[in-house]
Amino acid sequence: MLKLMKYEILRKQRLLYISLVIVAVIEAGIVYTLYRGGNSLAIFSILVFLLGFGGLVFILIDNIIMYSSDLTKKQGYMIFLAPRNGYQILGAKVVIGFIELIAGFLLYFILMFLNSSLFYHLHVEEKTGLLSLFLENFGDILPNSYEAFMILLALILIWFSYILTMYLAITLRKTVLSNVKFSGIISFVFFIVLVILISFIKTKIYELFGFPAFGIDFNYDKLIKGQLTASYIIDSIFILIMFFTSGYLLNKRVDL
Repeated sequence: MLKLMKYEILRKQRLLYISLVIVAVIEAGIVYTLYRGGNSLAIFSILVFLLGFGGLVFILIDNIIMYSSDLTKKQGYMIFLAPRNGYQILGAKVVIGFIELIAGFLLYFILMFLNSSLFYHLHVEEKTGLLSLFLENFGDILPNSYEAFMILLALILIWFSYILTMYLAITLRKTVLSNVKFSGIISFVFFIVLVILISFIKTKIYELFGFPAFGIDFNYDKLIKGQLTASYIIDSIFILIMFFTSGYLLNKRVDL
């Protein structure tokens, strides 16, 4: 499995360099808008959102393309002809994908910490500026470092469950649906339905235990011990189910 993981890392090297260049360009734009101040801070907000949400979408698409290409293109033959079972092949992809996701989150939050420090340094004296307005309205509900970490962990598991759900949909397309017309459309619909189903189940469990189904309880101690703990457990269970189901199908029914 270590050799498979090394192979996955080598495949991602070029894309990693490209993504780091893109991040550097966006971060340079963020720093520039911070120094300009004034109306440029609106652009700063857009760039921060683009860096965060765009990064999440990039990681999702990257993992989907890599996995799909292994099942539909020539390099897949070499991987599946190696003396490894479906669980090992999928496990290598899952581990590298999880590391990629954690690294992406950490890089984003490190950059946001540095950007917020720069923002504070440049604009702290603007009594009617964006910083004072933000602290006045939201200062009392900002999480501390531990609470922020626990929220971050929940977000990582949620997004990783999306990746595993898409893995399962792609696996179904190349196994159970390999000889079915419009298998790609059917597998995509399956992905959407499964995401909705998981959200529905989580909502019902939250309601069962009296947790808010939507929104965030800013009593972070209560949030972590209640809603977030339930989220950790539910998402971990679904991740395991989708991993072992995909691994089983790869072992038994893959048709390259």
